[in-house]
Amino acid sequence: MITLGKSVCVVELDGSRLCAVSAVLSKEAVEVRRWLSAVRPETVSLDQPEALGEWVAGELARAGISRGPTVLAVSRGDVVLKRLSFPGSGVSESELGGMVRLQMGRQLTMPIEAVTIDYAPLADGPDGSRHVLAGAMPTDRVAFGRQLVTSAGLRLGRIGLRCSGVAALLGPMSQTRAGTVVGVAVGWGSTELVVVEDGQMVFARAVDAPRPTSRAEVESFAERVAVEIKRTWMSYRAGKPGPSPDAAVVLGSGDLVRRVGERCGELLGTGWQVLGLPGTIRVPAEMPDSERSAAAPLLGLLLETVLGRETLDFASPRRAPDRAAQMRVRVLGGAAACMAVAMGGFMMSKVRIDAVESRIRDLENQRKELATEYEAFLVEHAKLGHIQQWQNAGADWLGHINVITGQVPQGGVALAEDLSGRLSAPVAFVPRGAKPGSTSGRYPDGEWTTSPTAVFDFRGRSMGRGIATQMRGRFLSGEVYTVETVGPDVTERFSLQLKTTRTKLEAAPAGGASSGTKSGGKPEGKKPAETKPEGTKPEGVKPESPPAPPTDGSSSSGKEGNP
Repeated sequence: MITLGKSVCVVELDGSRLCAVSAVLSKEAVEVRRWLSAVRPETVSLDQPEALGEWVAGELARAGISRGPTVLAVSRGDVVLKRLSFPGSGVSESELGGMVRLQMGRQLTMPIEAVTIDYAPLADGPDGSRHVLAGAMPTDRVAFGRQLVTSAGLRLGRIGLRCSGVAALLGPMSQTRAGTVVGVAVGWGSTELVVVEDGQMVFARAVDAPRPTSRAEVESFAERVAVEIKRTWMSYRAGKPGPSPDAAVVLGSGDLVRRVGERCGELLGTGWQVLGLPGTIRVPAEMPDSERSAAAPLLGLLLETVLGRETLDFASPRRAPDRAAQMRVRVLGGAAACMAVAMGGFMMSKVRIDAVESRIRDLENQRKELATEYEAFLVEHAKLGHIQQWQNAGADWLGHINVITGQVPQGGVALAEDLSGRLSAPVAFVPRGAKPGSTSGRYPDGEWTTSPTAVFDFRGRSMGRGIATQMRGRFLSGEVYTVETVGPDVTERFSLQLKTTRTKLEAAPAGGASSGTKSGGKPEGKKPAETKPEGTKPEGVKPESPPAPPTDGSSSSGKEGNP
């Protein structure tokens, strides 16, 4: 139990780093006295709570942090978090805990006996429905946290979520805007993404995106966080179309935080803001910006106590009433009274059972509606993935133009009149583990693929068949294009169709020859390509006899540009 007027410690193990803050809570503010950030040595394993606790105790002692009531902060990734809704009529506070446990049990993939469940009330819906934010943490993880705190010589007061501390800092901004705010908290080992609506946390995610250690990593880190915040917003909306959030807010200060805010605002199509610690949280002036940013969620957990917010606590969860004990009391009371009272109790129980069964049917209908919405979300998500894959399948048109036109012999013996290109890029989704040609599997477990092919129609004039044949040989020797002669067989004209799967291609070098060819148009180390009359089958089929030399007076000496 955390109380005002006393020193409180918040401890967090984020990956390989220990973060801790010691502060005194009052009715007006959270006053930070000391802080700690230390890298866990490799000799201390995360699987041994006793050894880990001893190391934590030593680090706290070196930082001058006294032992006392402690809040253990855990990542969103350690907890299953759900927003639940219940009919407003006929649901008392004593029944709410049991209904939360029942509905969470239906949505969890692990036995209900293996988790610790807690919930915090949210604002009621306009129709009077009840809303709660429920969390389920594996019981063995709760036991691990208790043992860690005990081994460190501390007294466990609460096990809270880092994302809940982020929501406490963003709550006033959301209430002022009367809308939805998406927040980002960059930690040492992970990053928290939180959606706050009307001052309350309604959705949260955590990603393994550690704080970058160099300036070179800032841009890639900002890009990844922006992509993850876009996914967070899409998951929250879950197929329900609506506007962008009112703002993207990044906790902390400094260049890293500002760059993350810029990219998040750009990708979400909304405004962005950097949010420092509020005036109700007082920190020493010598505390670095990086330490303030990393400690912001921890200080938000303490702010919840000052503000009196109802929040999740896996150390002391709200417990559902003991139905069995209540029933035994009723039975004993009825037996001591008389059979008439027993009959009345039976009828009352039947009414309650009918009410519970009705609520179960309502919840099942809600589940079906949510499943339908999720399928709709997957459809929109697949459309987006298809479009993005198709957009990425572009071709380097300028590079191809340079390569193709570079094969035209110099000296006026040939003239390019028309060059047009088109791109074929069929997109397909391949389920993970599916055999080639199979469509078994389920979206989105798989990856998008595309097989782009660029086709060019190249027409012009030449001073003889030999010149056109030389040009075709150049294309074949470059091993980039397949060549097909199209149209009628005309001596003074050429019409070629070039195909390639190498859509990304650097421009041809100056001189008109593609890379890998000598000035005469012959590939280095290769025999000259055999030629065929125009209008025959695509290249790759060897002609029965070599073509006749040009009859218009042009030379086929092999030197480019000699008529």
